Amino acid sequence: MAVFLFLVYYIKMKHTLNHNGKTITYDLKISTRARRMRISVHQGGRVAVTIPKRISESKAHKFVLEKIDWVLEKSLLAPSIKNKDLSSVTRLHYLNNKKEALCLAKKKVVKWNKYFGFEFSEIKVKFHKTKWGSCSAKGNLNFNYKIIFLPEELQDYIVVHELCHLQEMNHSSKFWDLVGSIMPDYKKRKRMFREL
Repeated sequence: MAVFLFLVYYIKMKHTLNHNGKTITYDLKISTRARRMRISVHQGGRVAVTIPKRISESKAHKFVLEKIDWVLEKSLLAPSIKNKDLSSVTRLHYLNNKKEALCLAKKKVVKWNKYFGFEFSEIKVKFHKTKWGSCSAKGNLNFNYKIIFLPEELQDYIVVHELCHLQEMNHSSKFWDLVGSIMPDYKKRKRMFREL
């Protein structure tokens, strides 16, 4: 009887890139599930690049170079946070990133609410220290301004999560069924928060 072993989800390696006298170290993740290349800057300025198995490391390196200005900007702005301690961020950092975060949150809400058609009151970004988003009884959607430093998969998950609270103000099976109806891989996205 043959036994088949599946590949691990990703192989992780560290790479160093020198650009105009500046050195950037990034984690390269070769994923068996990724469909496209993506780059993200996490809390503390950690840079991660995920590529499909078919993409070469040299193409990933070129991809980082193409995004270098964005990477440098985000990595310098990202606060140094250890062990998910969100309390170490400053109000000045919030004020410097509030406008961009609000713009992103509004675009994401409009994009995902096309599927739901829910009514809501306001979209706000806040200086949250311990949570990524919330939905008030008045229909206000609130997001942590640090959402702009997350990978797009997690940005979308947070927005969909809060949108679903407009209909189900709880975490019941009905709530998760609603999330899963539009985002079948939400459990995988939830697990991604462990990598932050």
